[in-house]
Amino acid sequence: MLGSMTELGPGWIAFGPIGGGAGGLVGLGQILVAPWKSRLTWRTWWRIRHTGIITQAHGREWRETGGDAFGPTMVEAQPGGMREITLRTAKHWTDEWTYILPRYQPGQADLVAEIAQRQARKRIPYAFECYPAIALNRLPVNVPPLNRWLSRTDADGDPVRVICSWEVDSALTLSGGLDGLGHVFNDGRQPHDVIPSELYLRLLELDPVKVIRPGRVAVTRRTANLRDARTIPPDLL
Repeated sequence: MLGSMTELGPGWIAFGPIGGGAGGLVGLGQILVAPWKSRLTWRTWWRIRHTGIITQAHGREWRETGGDAFGPTMVEAQPGGMREITLRTAKHWTDEWTYILPRYQPGQADLVAEIAQRQARKRIPYAFECYPAIALNRLPVNVPPLNRWLSRTDADGDPVRVICSWEVDSALTLSGGLDGLGHVFNDGRQPHDVIPSELYLRLLELDPVKVIRPGRVAVTRRTANLRDARTIPPDLL
């Protein structure tokens, strides 16, 4: 395989598939909104229906334990609420996963990880209602009261309810953004209007430091121009 989990550290963004019965419901919700304008193939879209933030690199004893007990940790929003998990080599280091290291400002990667861990400690609940709301916005059928209700935040600025991609976008935005203006997306969308496929493409457009799809492709800024989505290597689309 190209690279290993030892490359992952705080602030890396992970994209992968969704499993389980509840995951199937999430996938159905994404079908309502994700493929319409996507530049992705269905095969790639299927692999990036879920996203999370790497919060900690592997522990010192990772190699001796086969990469499980002391592997990297990731914060994710799941139907049962936000949580922090340990990545497993057999499950999370396969060609079904893609890892992106955004081009952060100094210290920002650690801040993104800290924000994600704070949100996980709150066990922020999952916003299933977000998918029909996004679909209405895309029609477009603007429902201001619904948008205001979904976009509520607490005293820390964290969302009250989230889906996985919204959680990642909120941590990136609260840490200072990626576009030099404090944002990730710059198209005026609602805070909750973030789906994994669009976040994936946006991160590729924003000149990441490195992109890894285990066993398939590893791309750095030196080997590909990622500023324009039209020049993203085919293996990533």
